[in-house]
Amino acid sequence: MSSDEHNSQSLQRRLADLSPRQLRHVCRKLLGTVRPAERAIFPGQDLERASLPMSFAQQHLWLLEQLELLGPGNNPGVTFRLRGALDVKLLERSFTQIVRRHESLRTHFKVIDGEGFQLIDPPLPFHVQLTDMTVEEAEFRERRLLVLERRQRERPFDLERDPLLRVGVFRLGPTEYVLQILMHHIVSDEWSMEILLRELGQLYSVYTLGGVAKLPKLEWQYADYTRWQREYLQGPVLQRHLEYWQSRLNDVPMAIGLPTDHARAAHRYVAPTYRAAVHYFDWPLDMSRRLRHASHSHNTSLSALLLCALQVVLGRWSGQQDIVVGTPVAGRTRRELLDVIGLFVNPLPLRTDLSGDPKVSELLGRVGASIRAADAHQDLAFGRLLAELRPPPSTTRTPLFQVTLNVDEIPGRSFQASGLTIDCESIELAGAHFDLAIYVGQAISGLRGRIDYAAQLFQESTIECLARELKSLLEQMIEHPDARLSSLRLSGPAGQAWMPAQDGHEMHVRVPTVPRGAMSEYVPPRTALEQTLAAIWAAVLRVERVGIHDNFFGLGGDSTAAVRALARIRTLTELEIPLWLLFDKPTVAGVAASALERHFAAQPADELAAAVLEARCLSPEADDEPEAG
Repeated sequence: MSSDEHNSQSLQRRLADLSPRQLRHVCRKLLGTVRPAERAIFPGQDLERASLPMSFAQQHLWLLEQLELLGPGNNPGVTFRLRGALDVKLLERSFTQIVRRHESLRTHFKVIDGEGFQLIDPPLPFHVQLTDMTVEEAEFRERRLLVLERRQRERPFDLERDPLLRVGVFRLGPTEYVLQILMHHIVSDEWSMEILLRELGQLYSVYTLGGVAKLPKLEWQYADYTRWQREYLQGPVLQRHLEYWQSRLNDVPMAIGLPTDHARAAHRYVAPTYRAAVHYFDWPLDMSRRLRHASHSHNTSLSALLLCALQVVLGRWSGQQDIVVGTPVAGRTRRELLDVIGLFVNPLPLRTDLSGDPKVSELLGRVGASIRAADAHQDLAFGRLLAELRPPPSTTRTPLFQVTLNVDEIPGRSFQASGLTIDCESIELAGAHFDLAIYVGQAISGLRGRIDYAAQLFQESTIECLARELKSLLEQMIEHPDARLSSLRLSGPAGQAWMPAQDGHEMHVRVPTVPRGAMSEYVPPRTALEQTLAAIWAAVLRVERVGIHDNFFGLGGDSTAAVRALARIRTLTELEIPLWLLFDKPTVAGVAASALERHFAAQPADELAAAVLEARCLSPEADDEPEAG
């Protein structure tokens, strides 16, 4: 071992032996950390509505964000080309009124004492970012515009501080503009974008004509929905929904083992080359009519027919007979929610058994029955379901399903505003955290489809093949409804050098997944940092003791408990440990070593040694030391 390596290991050992107070000193000295200030309460703010629990859907999305599974650009958005005399001040006035009307658009999210909350701010004037592109040379203007639009799409939202509605206007000429609207998915969905555009057109048109806006008062805000959801989903109602989903999803595969063109990264969004890509396809009007006729003749829906075909393709490509695909429902089961902006969409995991070589008509019956039963239990939010099922944690895949299908909704965007000609240029959807997100909807010329796919996993030629396979299989199914699955012809992506499926697609989710208290042989903490982590874990998980090799999730931990544990670690030591790291290394020893490596490996050795020496001169504890439990 070289002298440098020996000195580095010695420093790491001394760091690990610092008390929480001493470690906080080193963090502040070298990393500039400070204990986060309490959030200010605005004068006149309704304290009861200022801080509320997240909805179950928000909790799920927030956890995906902490695990860095969402990646950049995973937010609903739309870009329009505007021609006419745009008044940016009136545009700002219109958005100010929309944000005043919808509390969700002035909401932030914060962890308080290890729990996630939505914090509602009072209404303030809304700012539209105006970029003057006329200073650019005309021949480079459009190219520069594309760069700036993409930069805005990929700029992350800070859920604690940023406005979660972002609007930009690019001025290309005296009467030509581009309007870009982005919302974070945690406060919006596809339906919400339609509401926002409808109200924007109404308000801007009224203001342009000198009128006064009079939108009807909302009966409910998103916070009212959150309260109702938590009150409704308890007792016998909760138990009825849970019993259905637990029985339906017990022993379900945690992933579809699709081969990929490129290896799946150990942590999904570490690779800087991440991007979502889109492939469009069209099926002619004649095929659309035949598909609908076949659906009716089998007493099922177009959704069931398309889902059936997709699951057969996925089963053939993966070699699995147990396939789960997610399909979203609007989640607005009460009339009070129809005009509210917020995250209501609820994905339903639809599981189909392809075993036994059934006839096409038999499989259609299975899929149709599965859809009807799932619809009857859609009130149980997906995030709440995951909290009960506790699927094995993963930082490379979304839980339960990685492929989604949305039928009868191929997104289109439009709005009308007085004095403007408006054309939709691009639509950003919120499906990029899935391996595949498939949309199929009716168009004038037939059926129009869109596949959003993870470009770090699949080549475009593979996705083109998927679309062809889906079309070919559907044609065979409607022509031969009594054919068995084994007789249906699928070619697969010819000539592809595929990567084998990875990271345990043969693993299954069982109810319950891991017996509480399951531990390895007890090994006591060896350093002060390990002692601190073990004490925090024991307090959060309510167990007597924690060894350095005990699995956090094997001890009964889940995502919510993980957030609480990391919040306490941050308070005690000021070490910022991302949630995905605990999922990746779920032991005291793993977290302790990785946390020190993550924070201090890049620090100059002499500065680190001086900070450690200075910290060791402090008493290990102080009177204001926060409690671990």
